[in-house]
Amino acid sequence: MKVNQSVEYRERRQLLAGLGFILIVAFLVRLYLAVAFPSIHWPDEIFQYLEQAHRLVFKYGVIPWEYRDGTRSWLVPGFLAGLLKLSDLLNLSQPPAYLFLVAASLSAFSLSVVVVGFLWAYRTQGSIAAIITAALCAVWFELIYFAPKTLVEPIAANILLIAVYLAYPGEPTGNKFRLLAAGLLFGLVVALRVSLAPAVFVAAVYICRRRISDKWIPIFLGALLIFVLSGILDALTWQYPFQTFASNIWINVVENRSQMYGTQPWYYYGGKWIFIWQGALIPIAIFSAVALRKNLLLGLLAVTIVATHMVFAHKEYRFVFPAVPFIVILAGLGTAEIFGYFQKNIKTRMKMIMAGAGVIVGWALVSGILATSSQFRQYWFRQADNIHAFDFLHNKSDICGVGLVGVSWANTAGYTHLHQNVSITIPQSDVAASFPAYNYALASPQELPVPWPYSKVRCFSDNVCVYHRDGPCKNVSGLEVNEVLKQRGQ
Repeated sequence: MKVNQSVEYRERRQLLAGLGFILIVAFLVRLYLAVAFPSIHWPDEIFQYLEQAHRLVFKYGVIPWEYRDGTRSWLVPGFLAGLLKLSDLLNLSQPPAYLFLVAASLSAFSLSVVVVGFLWAYRTQGSIAAIITAALCAVWFELIYFAPKTLVEPIAANILLIAVYLAYPGEPTGNKFRLLAAGLLFGLVVALRVSLAPAVFVAAVYICRRRISDKWIPIFLGALLIFVLSGILDALTWQYPFQTFASNIWINVVENRSQMYGTQPWYYYGGKWIFIWQGALIPIAIFSAVALRKNLLLGLLAVTIVATHMVFAHKEYRFVFPAVPFIVILAGLGTAEIFGYFQKNIKTRMKMIMAGAGVIVGWALVSGILATSSQFRQYWFRQADNIHAFDFLHNKSDICGVGLVGVSWANTAGYTHLHQNVSITIPQSDVAASFPAYNYALASPQELPVPWPYSKVRCFSDNVCVYHRDGPCKNVSGLEVNEVLKQRGQ
């Protein structure tokens, strides 16, 4: 009996050591790539969240229309502001420091996918499946890319995954504390991203079925508490409770304002994944289908998330990212199940370890190939030139104003990276009239206006260069970025 306990203890310790190693590697890969390849996936990443956090802490920043009309909750900016404030209290209030802290925090939080994948596989299929699934979640390129992004989609995806596991850890649970905690997180998911409400509802129906008192009530109470708190937050930060919910629905559903940013056909997301996953789509579909028989909930949630967003005309790749963790976990579970059939023919433990390692390396190679393919490589460098330009300007002690000449404000890195309380100027038709407002400018060397009393300082791409002129800056009314955005309703 003691021998069996000793063997079981040793195996569990080795399993936890394996998980720990995977988590460390996953975290370091995510953080390294976030620092080495700074990018902006979508302007919201800066101006809806980081810029507003910067404004809360440092009292200046760009204000887009959402934060004038009250259509965005302060929940995410408030969380990010806490990280920026912590950095400030530690006397590390410079962009490299507080942006590193944000990237590290979000990268660490994204490891919830790895942990949930591991625990789900361990409960349903055993230790080998747990390692394979966790490793796949650790190396999959989309999970790595979105991990440090200050967007509600990856943040909500991580929370949704944890909530699902709490309420249904691979099998039904009657633990009311787990269900209450799951309800709290389900409510938080909807507060962050209301379009995920159908997925939350599907999860609740699958988990609770007809068990009202011991399942529906704990989940409902948890979700209700968060719903009420989010309403109170709106009342405190805007004009009335639940303003962001009401305004968002009215503007985007009734007024169809979101369609101003582009529309796509219903099959857009399917085409996008064919484009990005390429040949890997076949094994992903096969392995996911194998695992779906025993893990139907994961598949239902992925399908619900995609189907919900297919309904809306305005579509973006990031909108369906919350489906990706569920698909990747399914692919890992399916891989492990098929590996289990061949495992019976492997005679020694060492050969089995090598075979399992080969499976993991195979998925890692697939992920690396897709991440660096021509279809996805662009994302790692998106708006990197503007980020580097604003980081460069941050270090200029003589700066008194920045002009954006032929460069869209939405493609810049904002005051979050500039971190200089100087005017950002958006020139109108008479560009020369704006020159007194700034001594540094971002412009394309191919589209310089005449006259142009600025000398080139440094280029960060063929289309983005920093220019400088000597002399002071003077206020030019109506050209400051927030004034222009207010005029345009942007």
